[in-house]
Amino acid sequence: MQRAGFWERGGSWVIAQNTLMVLIMIVSPLSSAMGWAPVWRWIGGLFMAISAVYGVAGVIALGKNRTVFPSPKADAELVEKGIYRFVRHPLYGSVGFLVLGWSLFWRSIIGMVLALALAFVLREKARREEAWLCDKFPQYAAYRKRVKSVIPWLV
Repeated sequence: MQRAGFWERGGSWVIAQNTLMVLIMIVSPLSSAMGWAPVWRWIGGLFMAISAVYGVAGVIALGKNRTVFPSPKADAELVEKGIYRFVRHPLYGSVGFLVLGWSLFWRSIIGMVLALALAFVLREKARREEAWLCDKFPQYAAYRKRVKSVIPWLV
């Protein structure tokens, strides 16, 4: 069933996610803690590189099924190929790794606190999305039991 309006498709989750992402991108450089060891910049860069891999792999695998909303498109198909063989939410993982990496790169405690808030939003958005995916695809429940959420073999 296609949900018609912005709010019915989960628009509030989209607003919350994007607001926090913009805040993190702006606040982190402005609240940089210079006393931290430079290694944190490298660790942050590593997380951002992982983010890029997750993001590109997720976009390629999802193809025409991709949407910013947690509600699947009316013509969506369940994707279990590519990176989706290993994780159910690579695009949420990509966003999470990006903001964590950005906050670490700038050594920003405020950025990390906001990244934690974004992680909560993404987790809840994923829960809403999975409820809709279970409604749309009866086989999704088995897929959810078999495949981890964001980090293969872990979470």
